[in-house]
Parts: sequence; structure tokens; C-alpha cells
Amino acid sequence: KPNIGTVLEAVFKKLGKSGATLLGVPQTVKDSAKKYGWLYYKKAAELGAFYSVSHTGTAHPIDYIITNGKIKYLSKAIKASNPLTYNNKAWEQGVLFNFNILASDTNVTVDANNPGKRFGDLILDTTFTLLGRSIKGNTLRQIATYFDSINTYYKQFHDTSEATYANVDDYIRYIIKPLNERFSTTFDSTTYSVDSLGVVVSKNPFAIKLLGVKTASQVGLVREAPGSKGSTLNNLNPGYQEIPAMISLEQNYPNPFNPTTTLVFSLREEATVSLKIYNVLGEEVSTLLHNESMSEGTHEIQFDASRLSSGVYFYRLTSSDENKSFIDVKKMLLVK
Repeated sequence: KPNIGTVLEAVFKKLGKSGATLLGVPQTVKDSAKKYGWLYYKKAAELGAFYSVSHTGTAHPIDYIITNGKIKYLSKAIKASNPLTYNNKAWEQGVLFNFNILASDTNVTVDANNPGKRFGDLILDTTFTLLGRSIKGNTLRQIATYFDSINTYYKQFHDTSEATYANVDDYIRYIIKPLNERFSTTFDSTTYSVDSLGVVVSKNPFAIKLLGVKTASQVGLVREAPGSKGSTLNNLNPGYQEIPAMISLEQNYPNPFNPTTTLVFSLREEATVSLKIYNVLGEEVSTLLHNESMSEGTHEIQFDASRLSSGVYFYRLTSSDENKSFIDVKKMLLVK
């Protein structure tokens, strides 16, 4: 009979040896990596250890920890496994929230009635303002990306005042923790299935699926929006001016994909564009565009990942025209 540990293993089995960043934004430039941190896990056991006890520590970003009364500032990829060292309510629920989105994207958790639907595509349908920005009407995937940015680029988003921590604590308490918990149910023959062929032939002891049995209306806080991508949270990247709606980077489709997917971006006018792919370690694995002059309008770029292994990847768009610079990063999942 499967348990929560089985689910962790099932997702990491699909991710492969690369693992995944589960909170924050990986840095692709060495100088930036020295300044900013993100939480990264390669094994299910590392993530499981993080939840061996409940977290009670202050909800604060990926900036520092206190060990033996001394402040230790954090940067680079952090394997936050010890919950006593990394005791933080925001990390506890933020990591779990991203994992739940990832579990749905990898088809480990599925909608029993509509397997094509994704947890991350649900729309937040309750009013909440996080660090000055209303997040109602955005997808769960978008607010997760926003919270990733807040955690890594905390100096750009807010100060470290008690009022800021209280706002993040309320966000965790009233939005993220309920979303992590309200879809849960018991493990029984009606709520999971085992892929016997996958276990025997593929020798994958974690070939399971959890079958979602609760609807958005039963859970509350969220609603489904068939065919809608929801609104966009602009300017999630610090150091850049808010950009018009015509400059945008869309979520790739299909996602997850194997081995090809389409990347879509829009330009308001002619601009110089770069579009590059990175792995979870921040290493560049493919360059699709490099300082190319592109006309205004919507552009679709095909990405073939045949030579890459399964896992989470990031695609980064940079563009500049006569008026503004723009940068955006999104996650995608390759499952072979």
C-alpha cells in the first residue's frame, strides 16, 4: 500500500538524477549565485527529511538562518533537509506547494474525471494582497512563481520588517497551507492506482497515481477556468520596469512534453531577443535565439529536447527595444 513517501519517490523517479528546485529562482550567473539562494533537492529522502517535524519558525525569505545564535547568510543551491536548522513556515508550505504543482505536472496526482487538468492551472478565487500585489484571479502556478521570486529576490520586493513577515505569514496560513491540505484524502483502492506493468517491466517500484476526488468548488479558495490562462503577474523580476501587455513570455505547450514543445513570446515592436534554456543547476543547455532582431507580434519557437534527460528546465527570454528592457523566466518539464 502506497504512502506519502511513495508519492515523493514517484515524482523524483520521473525527474531523474537532476532533481528539482522547489522554492526560489535558480541563478544562471555565478555572481548572482553568490548573492541569492534557492532550495534544491536531488532525492526524495532529502525532501522527506524536511518534513520530519512541523515547522514553527518565522515565515521569512531565503536570506539567512540562525545557528547557535549566529546569523548565517544563504546563497546558491540550498539542500534544506534538516527542519531544525531550516525551521521556517514559509519554506515548509512554499516547497510543498511547488511540489504539489510538480506532482500534478508529472501525472503522479491526477484528476480522476479529467486527467488533462493540472493543479497549477486552477485560479485563485479569494481576495489576498501579497507584498502590495493583489493575487486574486491568477493561476496557482503564477502565484507560486511570484512567491519563488519573493523568496530569492527579497531585497527587491520588501524590507525585513515585522509587518512584512506578518503579511507572508498570513499568506501561508490563509492561502498556501489550506491549498496544500484541502485536496488531501486517505490512501485506499479508490484514491490510487498502481501501474503493475510499470512496476514489473520498467522495474519502477513507484509507478503509482493518486486519483483526485475533490472538486475546486468543494475545496474553496479556487475555481476552474477551462480554456483560460488567467491573468498575468507582471514585473516579477527585480531591476526591470513594468512592461506593457504586448511584451510577454507564455507558458510552453505542451507541458509536460516529450521531446518537443513550443515557446511563445510577444513583442510590442521590433526588439533584440535572446531565448535560452537552462537546467536546474543554472547551466545553459540550449540557445534558441541569441541577440536576434525580431519584428513586433507573436512568435513561436520550437524546442527539441531529444538529447536532454527528463527533468525540470527553465527558459529565459531577454529583449530590448528603444524604450525598455524585459526579462522573464518560466519552468517547463521534460518527461521521457
